[in-house]
Amino acid sequence: MPKERSTAKTEHSESRVAVLVIVDAETLLSRYPHASLSSDTPTLVDGAHLYVLAARDGGPLGRNDSHLDLAVKPGVHLRIRGNALALRGEHIVLFHRMAQDNADVLSPFELVLREALTVPTANADSLLEPGSQGINDHFWRSQVLAHGEAACDLDFIVLDKDCAILGYFRWRLQISISGLGQTP
Repeated sequence: MPKERSTAKTEHSESRVAVLVIVDAETLLSRYPHASLSSDTPTLVDGAHLYVLAARDGGPLGRNDSHLDLAVKPGVHLRIRGNALALRGEHIVLFHRMAQDNADVLSPFELVLREALTVPTANADSLLEPGSQGINDHFWRSQVLAHGEAACDLDFIVLDKDCAILGYFRWRLQISISGLGQTP
């Protein structure tokens, strides 16, 4: 069973909404060929090459306009994961800091690590009998405290497949929380 580490109490029955941020790393790197190599001064980017995927009632699954509109009740936990759009696994994206500007709407983001998850892997000898591999997983979690808006700075690193840093970036995501049945 995976072990979850966090500074906050983990509830197995917590109400949550999962969000996946996909970074088109190749296009982002070509647009910012001289990206910052310092975590203290990340390159500021817009949402043109970042796609927010979340289940939305009556709306599109994903978009790239730097907005996340959620119709949820206070108490729900927001989980954000990041990943790279990398067809050959040539880039890795690691979100290393998340901070919001409205502590009345969202609690501070915390990093949650889950150790030794087992994931399936392809077996070249028999595709119908996959193998498995253990990996660590992580996501960022915040609790919805109230309806309203909170701008969040998401800092991330783009690395190559050898884990060499190609750039530090900062992206601002506007999160709008409305009540169930209301249009965000």
